[in-house]
Amino acid sequence: MTAAAFEGIHLVMLPATLTRARRVVILAAAALAIVDLIALILLVSGAQNRVWVGFRVIRVRDVAGAALVGAVLCGIVMLLGWQRRAIRYAALVTLAAVAALAMANATASSRRAFPIGDLALLESYTLMATQRKLVVGPYSRYGWHHPGPLYFWIAAPFYALAKFKTSGIHVAVQCINASSLLIAAWIAARFASPALVATIFVAIVGYLWRAWRLFVSLWNPHVPILPTIALTFVCAAIACGEVGLIPLAAFLASFIAQTSVGLLPCAAGLCLIAIFSAAAQSRRERGVWMEAGTRRAIHRTAWLLILLWSGPIADQIVNSPGNLRQTALFFFGESHERPALGNAFVAWADNTTGTFLPGFEFDGGGPFIPSRESWPLVAAVLQLILLASSIVWFRAKGRRFDAAFAGVVLAALTIGFWSISRVVGLIPAYGIVWITGIGVLATATLCAAGIGLFTGRFVPLDRPARATATICSIFLLAYGAIIWQIPTRHPERLSRDERQVIALFDNLREYCERSGTRRPLIRLGPDMWAIAAGLGLQLQLANRDFAFDGTLTAIDGDQATFTVNESFIGELAGSVTLTAPVSSEDISFEGGTELVPGERYLVSGDDGIVWGCGFTQPYSDSLAAEWASAG
Repeated sequence: MTAAAFEGIHLVMLPATLTRARRVVILAAAALAIVDLIALILLVSGAQNRVWVGFRVIRVRDVAGAALVGAVLCGIVMLLGWQRRAIRYAALVTLAAVAALAMANATASSRRAFPIGDLALLESYTLMATQRKLVVGPYSRYGWHHPGPLYFWIAAPFYALAKFKTSGIHVAVQCINASSLLIAAWIAARFASPALVATIFVAIVGYLWRAWRLFVSLWNPHVPILPTIALTFVCAAIACGEVGLIPLAAFLASFIAQTSVGLLPCAAGLCLIAIFSAAAQSRRERGVWMEAGTRRAIHRTAWLLILLWSGPIADQIVNSPGNLRQTALFFFGESHERPALGNAFVAWADNTTGTFLPGFEFDGGGPFIPSRESWPLVAAVLQLILLASSIVWFRAKGRRFDAAFAGVVLAALTIGFWSISRVVGLIPAYGIVWITGIGVLATATLCAAGIGLFTGRFVPLDRPARATATICSIFLLAYGAIIWQIPTRHPERLSRDERQVIALFDNLREYCERSGTRRPLIRLGPDMWAIAAGLGLQLQLANRDFAFDGTLTAIDGDQATFTVNESFIGELAGSVTLTAPVSSEDISFEGGTELVPGERYLVSGDDGIVWGCGFTQPYSDSLAAEWASAG
């Protein structure tokens, strides 16, 4: 065999060898990523204090490093297996799970917050969701609840993994926002014209920067804003014939409507408009209103809606009159004072153009205060007229998605005005601030139409999967860069309100232990409901599932090992290892109690977590007698 022939055979065999090597690397990286993910789940959930992975022991303090290794492994799998959609999506889901676990573990090490007012109530509802006791949504000042608990059901796992700290809900909200932005970016990258993709990116990044307080807020009127933006993209795609997205639209609409009833008309209206548009298009192009694919999508959606609304439905069946019926009677069965049409128009116009108003308050908590500017009144109406014109122009140019998106945005603005006109009493600033997001989308759509009008051409949409992934990554990186610059952690020093809540709770706990009171009746003074809400949350958290007299024998990281001398609540005995928020061998955590090996303590907590702030104290005979009688 000549040297040239040997070289030819070698070159032919090389691609096959590389393909086999790539498969081996993908399988190895995928297996290691799965092992890494399982180890993270065991450590973050508290099921294990240490996990053996081959020849190495991973402890709780190693979670950040293990998460970084998992992210690298997922990246390897994604890059080498990019041509297989299933591999891409599996690696992406695993990467998201690793990131969520790492964030939850990081928040668990933050100091405990003592929220008041609405935030205390929201955390209280999240705590109830972890206990599987919640079937209604956030409270309303009108005496009923918002339609459903989906927000709390989603936040509950993050809250539990963060050891029942407020920072866990922050992680949940950021996951909701990032997921919503990813959905919007994915649909825009697949279906929108390049001009619309560019203007949407600039508009959303500007909106995130301008209204950043909305996107770090846990308040239920603020949380659905980015999901509402995502819903506009999903509904536009459905209107173009992408009926497979109907279940996703139903999920987003259910989350939005259950979290804030003020957005229910918009969420339901956009979904109905999108489905009707898809049916009309099918009738016009194929002669049938509903094809087999549409029927399958609607069938899946029906089962999904039953699951998503199972809590409110159960509440309606068990309780009388039920929250859904109370809400319906309030809006449709009772007469209420509505805002004047002129006032509703001013509020709608200011919010439609709010991103461009220098003094606009995005996080206002009281009644809406009109701006001193008059140009928003003209600009908002002009937006509607130009949006209607752009629909016709986009369709004439063959840009079906752009036209559908302009139509959905126009419908959302119209429904927003109707919703404001149906508000009961004064117009709340926090209840209509979501319209600012729709206004930003309207501006981006008009800018895209202007670019197309002046350039006179559209670039054909032939984007490969890599381009779509790149666009989505750019959107997420921009969101992460903005959120990273925002201070979301609680300051190390307690605020005045937090100190007040702690003092009241300590006094009340001492009174209950001294008097033997098990269910205290609290009378609220004027303007004290916010502090009382914070106090109520601490009382909820005080329901421990274990309490014992024990001697601390060892501390390893945040794991404290006790020898149980006597159990007051629960059935702990012998030697037990529990999680305590510690940072050194001799530490003080959340309330001034020092944990020193060899010392004796009265320990209480739940879910394997030792609680401070008065729940765990140095041993004394008198206090042990009180704990024994209370247990």
